[in-house]
Amino acid sequence: MKNINQRNKIVPEAHLFLVKNGKILMLRRGNVEYESGKWHMPAGHVENNEWPKECIIREGLEEVGVEVNSKDLHVIHIMYRKQKEQSDRIAVFIKCNKFQNEPKICESDKHDKIGWYSPSKLPKPMMPYVAKAIKYIRKDIFYSEEITS
Repeated sequence: MKNINQRNKIVPEAHLFLVKNGKILMLRRGNVEYESGKWHMPAGHVENNEWPKECIIREGLEEVGVEVNSKDLHVIHIMYRKQKEQSDRIAVFIKCNKFQNEPKICESDKHDKIGWYSPSKLPKPMMPYVAKAIKYIRKDIFYSEEITS
């Protein structure tokens, strides 16, 4: 039984909602342990002494080779996720429509496909919580709470 007085050790994540011509950049996870074969957007864990926007700048470069400027980043959704048997997560979705370099797969050990997709016609299969976040973003819902596996 969980001790209700125990402090939450939440894991912060940042997700890059990169937009070009009305489409968002999506990556498919390759042969990896977590969510293999599912589509998501460039993302990562916020490291110690790092802000979510700093994480997005780092992850954009590491995962897809794009350079973004902090002033062009805008938080568009926050999702609090409870996961069974794991730490809770808080996902910050950050929109950017101004960037340098054409996106490409930079971590071929983690991703095997990349592409631009209309938010209304997402590739399948999607990471469920990412698909839900995109649905909320399209409805201008800024905050959501989800239970994920």
